[in-house]
Amino acid sequence: MGLHDYIRFIFSLGFVLALMVATAYALRRFGLARLGIVGGSKRLAVLETRLIDHRYKIVIVKCDDREHLLLLGPAGQSVIESNLPPVKSNGASA
Repeated sequence: MGLHDYIRFIFSLGFVLALMVATAYALRRFGLARLGIVGGSKRLAVLETRLIDHRYKIVIVKCDDREHLLLLGPAGQSVIESNLPPVKSNGASA
């Protein structure tokens, strides 16, 4: 093996490592990890999110079998209610 082969090996290895880093960055950047596609948690889920205004958001989070209502804003987060009762749908539309 000559010097040319070693240089080609080093550049190939660097290219593959760069692709792996770019893929990991893209998965985190575009939120695919949060959707449960990659490394998702079975115990924790965001059920619903609503914007109140441009600074505040209200979120229903499920952990194990319990649901919590959270208010998220620039000053931090607040738990509005814990142990929300499950919503029962009767199939009728309002």
